[in-house]
Amino acid sequence: MITDRLHGMIFCAITGTPCVVINSKSPKVRGCYEWIKELDYIQFCDDINNFSEAMKVVSKGSHRYDNSKLMPYYEGLKTDILAMFGKHR
Repeated sequence: MITDRLHGMIFCAITGTPCVVINSKSPKVRGCYEWIKELDYIQFCDDINNFSEAMKVVSKGSHRYDNSKLMPYYEGLKTDILAMFGKHR
């Protein structure tokens, strides 16, 4: 997929779909990409001269989203939200 949309990039990351993300006016796209930049099948392209290389990188291999690095963050959020409502694990 080729996109400049935040949600397009996120859905590609989750589904393991190769994606080249074109820089857009929204800083959210680059900011979110920083969270998932270790996924080799998602490439951020802020210079048209790098587009061909980005396409080559995302075309290699099979891809699967691994959320294990983010799970501690989500667990912390869950704990905080439950605490706000007076509920405990």
